[in-house]
Amino acid sequence: SLLQTWSVFEPMLFENRLMGLYGRLSLLNDELLPVRISLGAGGQLVCIAGPSTSVDSLLCAIEALDRQLHVEATKLGASYDLVAEGYNPAVSSPLDVALIPRARWTILSAHLGSTGRYGRDVMRCACSTGVSISHSGDHDAIQAFRLATALAPLLCFLTDNVRSFRGAGARRTQRMVRSVMWEDFDRTRCGMVPGTFDSNFTFETYLNWVESKQPILFESDDGTVLSTGKVVLSDFMRTRRLSRNEAAHLLHNVYPYARFTEHTLQISQADSLRPRMAAGYLTFLKGLLRNERSV
Repeated sequence: SLLQTWSVFEPMLFENRLMGLYGRLSLLNDELLPVRISLGAGGQLVCIAGPSTSVDSLLCAIEALDRQLHVEATKLGASYDLVAEGYNPAVSSPLDVALIPRARWTILSAHLGSTGRYGRDVMRCACSTGVSISHSGDHDAIQAFRLATALAPLLCFLTDNVRSFRGAGARRTQRMVRSVMWEDFDRTRCGMVPGTFDSNFTFETYLNWVESKQPILFESDDGTVLSTGKVVLSDFMRTRRLSRNEAAHLLHNVYPYARFTEHTLQISQADSLRPRMAAGYLTFLKGLLRNERSV
């Protein structure tokens, strides 16, 4: 293992509640790897490791978390293990899962409950393996975005591991549940961005698409979370001057096959994977999206 020591983790507070921990792992290769641990809307354990250029380092962080959780559970006399699956196999309805008490989740749940059949499933029961890759110039980023979009169904198929959807059991659960959920989640902000494969597609094209969508909610620098109602982002931005951080946060309120944030290209088409499977998936994407002949 590359792990040398855990650093002291600092609390992450949202709306004056402890919602996560932030710290760094000290690795034997002298790398200090940032790690954030938090909870999703339905209590899913979310671990964000990186950035790092080394897949081995990222794998080390996730495996260390697995081991540490087992150790701490044993101290409490419990037997807990992390389950890496794309959908909670123990529930028959997303309403069986309590929503974490946070304004962001309350606003999103109210909105998504009226936009498609599976909004609450995605929020409360689904879990994914997300990959963020740094931009390496405008042209390469756009080409990688196109490739990730084109491969979205394949990535979903290759990582499909849902055993039971809404209590249906293995025999009655169809393949690629993740794809089914996202297709009837909120069609206006999911799927393929219009014009992705047009020769004149640019970052500006992407941002124009984002600005045409309702942001659902807005989180200010002081942590205040507000519902934006049915106002589209372009109109909302005319009502106030945004800080860079506030503007960057609004990029996370759309869910296409691949999406741009301030510094990265994000791909979230994979179901939640066990650490070594996740490392293999990351290696596959890294090699594919960094290969000039691919993009």
